[in-house]
Amino acid sequence: MGAWLWRAFALVFGIVALVEADESTHKYADGEVVKLYVNKVGPYNNPQETYNYYELPFCKPPEALGHKPKRKWGGLGEVLQGNELIDSEIQIQFKSECTRNEEPT
Repeated sequence: MGAWLWRAFALVFGIVALVEADESTHKYADGEVVKLYVNKVGPYNNPQETYNYYELPFCKPPEALGHKPKRKWGGLGEVLQGNELIDSEIQIQFKSECTRNEEPT
């Protein structure tokens, strides 16, 4: 039974070690589009007081521009912590020149 357990462990470990393609380990190429998500915003001294990013008066949600934003769910833990990741639809390209913009677009 002990040899079988070690073989099963080695097989599972080998499969897990091969799986590397996710957002946290992605290697960006020059000019590749980078996804930017927005989340909740709140004061540092009171973590219970949070606001949706698009509730701020100076940021317009994509809905106001005529289409529904795409949401990304990070899992049950993210939901229980009150995180709601929304695709900002801001166009960012890795290692490309950009100009400074004073207001969100």
